[in-house]
Amino acid sequence: MSLLSSLLDHMPPTIAGADKPTMANRSPDRPRLVLVNRAERPVQLPASTYTNAAMATPEWRHTRDQYINHLMACRS
Repeated sequence: MSLLSSLLDHMPPTIAGADKPTMANRSPDRPRLVLVNRAERPVQLPASTYTNAAMATPEWRHTRDQYINHLMACRS
């Protein structure tokens, strides 16, 4: 037997969900969250199925090159 099982031998088994209060046991003055309006999500633009550096903006390529050059030169 493992050390953990011998430490847990004296504890009674737990029943899943036994410590959760039911709706009948909750106090009536306790505030409850209610969904008033459904959240509206902004329309998402369809993502391109394939992107590469040739389709990227010049700013993105310049930033990518700086990042890669830093990785190649950085010793840490």
